[in-house]
This record gives sequence, structure tokens and C-alpha cells, in this order.
Amino acid sequence: MNSISNLLKVGKKVDGLGSQRCETRIIEPAQFTQQAATWLLPKTGVLDSNAYITLGMTAADLSQNLPLYSGIYGCIDRAVLLNGSEVIAQSDFANHRLTLSSWFDDPSKRKNIRTTRCGAFQDYMVENGTTIKGQYQLNKNIVGLDTAANGNVVVNEAFQIGTTAATTPEFRVYLSSLFGAINFLNLPLGLIDNQLSIQLFWSADLAGNRTVPKNTAAWTAGNNMVESMCRLVVDLIYWEQDVPNEPTVMEQLESEMNKGISLTYTDSLAFQTSFPAVAQPAAGGIVSQEITPQVGMSEQTLRRLMIATPRAPDYAANTPANALLGNYFSEGSQNGEDFQVFVNATPLFAKDLNSDNKIYTQVSQCYGDMKGRPRYLRAPSGLTSWNGQTVITGANKYDVDISQCFTNANSTNTHSNRNMNGTAHYLGASFMMDYQNIPNNGVRVGNNPIKLKMRRDRTNQSYQKHDVIVYGDCERYMKILGRRIYVSGAS
Repeated sequence: MNSISNLLKVGKKVDGLGSQRCETRIIEPAQFTQQAATWLLPKTGVLDSNAYITLGMTAADLSQNLPLYSGIYGCIDRAVLLNGSEVIAQSDFANHRLTLSSWFDDPSKRKNIRTTRCGAFQDYMVENGTTIKGQYQLNKNIVGLDTAANGNVVVNEAFQIGTTAATTPEFRVYLSSLFGAINFLNLPLGLIDNQLSIQLFWSADLAGNRTVPKNTAAWTAGNNMVESMCRLVVDLIYWEQDVPNEPTVMEQLESEMNKGISLTYTDSLAFQTSFPAVAQPAAGGIVSQEITPQVGMSEQTLRRLMIATPRAPDYAANTPANALLGNYFSEGSQNGEDFQVFVNATPLFAKDLNSDNKIYTQVSQCYGDMKGRPRYLRAPSGLTSWNGQTVITGANKYDVDISQCFTNANSTNTHSNRNMNGTAHYLGASFMMDYQNIPNNGVRVGNNPIKLKMRRDRTNQSYQKHDVIVYGDCERYMKILGRRIYVSGAS
């Protein structure tokens, strides 16, 4: 059926609408502080899904760099899309989520596009060292990286943050990467009574959040978002009246909205817990640790769970979780772990997932295309698992084996490449029948909250506190009736 309401669905076509006009607007923030910023969306036209926010930050000094995997996205702690005072969509721990999601992108896109959008670097090539052959470092062909004759890598100065607005690069974040709704809906801004707005809450200026220091340098506060560089860029779509005295496209759309238009999209709920630190095991020893957190999601239709387990930073000591990656990565066990999800008090997996390859297989089912093909988490095995990278016998059993580990002994931005070993170990579970955006394409969670069982072996080198950040992508139903928006589950 060629319904006029298909105009509001990304990827849908409506024939016979006549000529189209596009207006681009650059919108300054209505409110701006070093804690948060707010932009007001226009009350005209239909919002194209390609909208984005430009971002810029100045460093406290020239020894501060962006976290390697997240880039400028490390600065975004929370994003909210509002209809007046009502939440339409939200993204908590957005810095971790954007980093996680990037591993599902095509590597060629990461190397040539994502670097210029956010200043992050993630892809690798074999780079033989002088004594150890077949180990990896960042790909020489990634836009924005320079490789010295000795094999060490630095981020090109065009991608490095400066200390003034004139010397720091401008990046961007697309609204569709922050809000699931924008992936599915073109919002009819000109036909909604309330004004829609976007809020971004910045990560606190603490070690590893916005920046990491170069090797031997101290982390320094004073890394500030630049108001003049943080602007919302939107395309607004209009249709010309080609036939006199006939209803315009917007009038036809409003007529259908008066009858009620229902749309489906996903929103993200987030929960944080941790593996507490344990007493450091002796060399060659392990301590088994298990947590069983309840992560909510009650009375939701849940499509997928995604989990990141980064080592926790030490803010009191001004120490990032990882000297190169800052606080945005996910680290697994250097020996073994088990993973299980309970939905409505029933285990999802017939047996606990007890190996990295099983965990990888499950997380790789979480995203896919309309033909039912999974996208897979596109990271090398040396990042998704510690298998084959540790000492297997003797007094230093379970320690990193520098002759076997994934990365070589060179440096990136003055820090050892070995900071990257095992740092894309994400967990996840899909509850979808396929990858289409249709109602009830997930599991209905009852009164019992989702429960996780996570067990890990802690070792002499990995006994510190690890955060556990859980994302649940849940269905939302938007109904536009008249000029008002109603959203299920909105706060």
C-alpha cells in the first residue's frame, strides 16, 4: 500500500509526491556548559535521518590525546531526544556504546570514514618485529596515522586535539548512532505541537574519559568542549505543490496523522555493575570470581543485550583504565570465563558459554541485515580473546606471553601496542527472530528481571576492578495522533 505515512519510515518510498526541496540548517546550542548542551530542533518540515552534531574539544596541554578506540565519542556520556519534557529515546554510557558498535562496522569504513568523523583508530596489519615475527600493529593505510621508520605509530597532527579552537579538529556524531529511533523514523517536525530537543551530557573531565596522556606525561584537567564548534546540522525536507488546488503533501500527511500513525523503533536501557577487585593471586595462580547481577528490563520487549567489561579507571590517582585506550574497551579473562543469561527465570543457553569462541559467536548474532545475515563483530581474535596470548605453564602461567601475543613491541602515540591485547572482548545475546524492524521481534520480559551469571578467572596480572556495562535494546511504539506524540515506555 502506497501510504503517505511511509514518508516517516526510513528506507520506505512513496510515489507521486512531486518535486522535493531540502533545506539545511546549522543550529547553535540553546544551552551550553562543560556538563551538558541542548539543541532545539526546528518546527518545520520533515527531519531527514542524516542529521548530525559537530564536536570540538581543546586539550589542557599538548601531551593529551583522544582515547584510541573511541576518539571524541569518549566525551559523550549520555544522549536524550525529548518531545517537550517527554523522553522519546535515550542512550546512557553512550561513549562505551559507540565504541562497542564500531566493531560491527566494515573495516574499510572504519579506516577511511570513522577516523575523520571521530578521530578513532582500530584496524591492524602484520608488522614483523626485529625478533618476533607475525605480530600486529595499526594498519599503515588508516587515514590519519603516520608510521616512523622504526615502526612506531603516531596520530597525524591534523587529527590531534589542540589547545585552542583554531588548532583543534572538528568531528561529528550522527543522531542515528545515538538514538535507535532516528534509524527508523523521519520525524515530521512541522506537524508536531511540542518542540523536540536533543541533550548531550558530557563525560566528566577525569583521567581516561575525554583524554589520555602521552607516555611519561601526567594526565591534566582542563580538556574542554568548545561551544562554537558544537552545532546541530539538519536537513529539512519539503514538497512543492505541483497541482494547484490539490492538498499539499504536508496536508495529506497531517490528515493521516489525525487518524493516527503507529511506528516501531528501538531504545536503549543501560545498567552498570562490576567485578570487584580481588586480592592479587600469586604468580601462576588464579581466583575464580562469579557475579549474578539482575539488570532490570522487566515488562520490556527485549531485542538484544550487549555487555562491555572494561577495567575500571583510578580517578583518585589520575590514572586511566588503559594508558592508550582510556576507559573505552572491553577486556576478558586471561584464563577462562562462563556466561549465562536468564530470561523469565529460564536460562537462554542450554549450557553456560564457557569459551571465548562461543561468546564471540553469540555476540556476533546481535546485528544483521534485512536478508537475515549477521554482521559479526569485526575484530581480530587477538582483541576478542586472550587464547594463545598467555604463558601456558611454569611459574608465570596466565601472564601475557610477549612472544605469542597479538601486538608487537612498537608503540602507538608513545604507548606500547600491547595495551591493545584482548581489548575487544564483548558479550551479547540476541532475542530476535530476524533483523527486521517489526513489532514483537524480541522476547517479552515479565516481572522477573533479566539476570546474568558471569564467572571469570582472575590472575596475577588481571585482578583489578572491572566495570560491567549492560545495554538492553527494547522495542518502543510511537503513535502520532493529531499533532501529539505518544511513546510506550517513555519517561
